[in-house]
Amino acid sequence: MKRITIMLILLVFATILISCGKPNTDSAETTTQIQTESSSLEDTDISKTVLLKIETEGLGYVAYAEDGETPYFDEEYPAQSGYVNAEPGSHFIISAKAEKGWEFKKWTKDGSDFSTDDQIEIVVDEPVSYIAYFDTEGASEKELTDEEALKAVKNYCYESNPDLLDMEKSGDYTIFWEIESFGDNQIVVLYRSYTGAEIRYYIDSVSGDTYVTEFVKGITDSEQRTDETFNAWDYVDE
Repeated sequence: MKRITIMLILLVFATILISCGKPNTDSAETTTQIQTESSSLEDTDISKTVLLKIETEGLGYVAYAEDGETPYFDEEYPAQSGYVNAEPGSHFIISAKAEKGWEFKKWTKDGSDFSTDDQIEIVVDEPVSYIAYFDTEGASEKELTDEEALKAVKNYCYESNPDLLDMEKSGDYTIFWEIESFGDNQIVVLYRSYTGAEIRYYIDSVSGDTYVTEFVKGITDSEQRTDETFNAWDYVDE
């Protein structure tokens, strides 16, 4: 009887030793997953990324998200700029939010007007800069007068063709500009070139954005829009 009791005690002791020595597999798996995620971030080659800059002009904030997620604005610490090293071809949603008493106006991309929507989806293929512009609520929009539009087109033409001013002064060529129409935030300036072509400049009197058409009698049947664009505001004060 005494021997049986001793054997039972030894068996219980052995069972306890085995259970204490068993590895915690759940903990090991969790540690491995965290290490793998950390390694994937550490292995990112910055030299193969492109810089996305998101900035503001005026009083407002920006947020961004990748892969179709919704941009989040931190109410306690809102951001006025963001810089992302992105892989070429990455999709982002960038969003702008005005401070109280201000309103969002537009996005520019590398200095050119891009969108008037406060939230836009973009694809980043190369280094790029987006700026969200804000203005005070109810601020009156400055608008080009017809005289300013005419002056802007002339200055643009002189810059595009440095010989044009001397040709005009010589009196040997038929060259003139005139306001053809204006209204509904659009001004149309007609330029009659020394070549005989009729070139029209369609100007948004608020933004200054301008596109160009050309008509050459006997060659084209009607106005043909060209690839030429510029902003009239850039040429008013030259």
